Amino acid sequence: MKKLLIALFLLLNFITLSAQKQTQIEGFDVTLKKVSEGTIDLYWCFVQRNYYYFVETASGDLVQLHETVEEVNFYKAKLSALTGGFGNTNELFFDLKSLQKYIDEYNASQDPNYSSYKVPSRVKWYAMPFAGITNNPFVSNPDNISNPQLGLDIEFSGNVPDHKHAGFLQVRHAFRSNKFDYQTTEFNIGYRFRFLRRERLKLFAQVKVATLNINEVVLEDEETGAPIKISNNAINSPFIIGLGGDVKVGKDSYVTFMYSEIVALFFDYQGNFPIDFVIGYKFRL
Repeated sequence: MKKLLIALFLLLNFITLSAQKQTQIEGFDVTLKKVSEGTIDLYWCFVQRNYYYFVETASGDLVQLHETVEEVNFYKAKLSALTGGFGNTNELFFDLKSLQKYIDEYNASQDPNYSSYKVPSRVKWYAMPFAGITNNPFVSNPDNISNPQLGLDIEFSGNVPDHKHAGFLQVRHAFRSNKFDYQTTEFNIGYRFRFLRRERLKLFAQVKVATLNINEVVLEDEETGAPIKISNNAINSPFIIGLGGDVKVGKDSYVTFMYSEIVALFFDYQGNFPIDFVIGYKFRL
């Protein structure tokens, strides 16, 4: 049994390493990822905010494809030469999806049994359930009562390491309590900018660009004292600014802290210092 496990471990490592290749780019040692394997192979990597593409010929030569101001169509001419003038390179774009499609078509023309790799997604998606407290700072709250809230955050960004920019979709529900009989369900769309990016910690600023609020408050009738339930729906563009941080706890998972509502450009506070803190667990979908 022990020998079997060792053999499986070595096999998995061999499969992983066989889909990668080491090289140097601008003085950096990098690992190239293989996305096409056939008569010619296609590799790519992302270094210093730039994409790099390489092809490996049947003889084992590694050739970089590049595009510069002086040589806009260099990669097209190089691929045409490597494939013996295969196909139409005029409509070929300098991105992973287009290059892989071209090389897959060429490899399939050379080998009827050729099968392509799956193209990596261009978008990364993360989900984050969260919980916290809020005093609903944009609502009249005379006693400054904070109530619990729960929500779900879906974040999306370009599929690159160490991304700066991200969008998010979020739904949250702030509960009512005996001391503050107000509840709301909020749907919002926003943007995040990561201004500090470290291996284990990323700090970001965010803005809620558009919100839909479905809220309900219970008031007392001034004459009879009977409770009056008031419901209201509102769509706004409040530009609510907040701060947050992601603490890495796994390969693609984080514990996230957010101070969600610090200031709003188009909403007025109702006399209370804003309290809106949440903690969540973010993981890649």
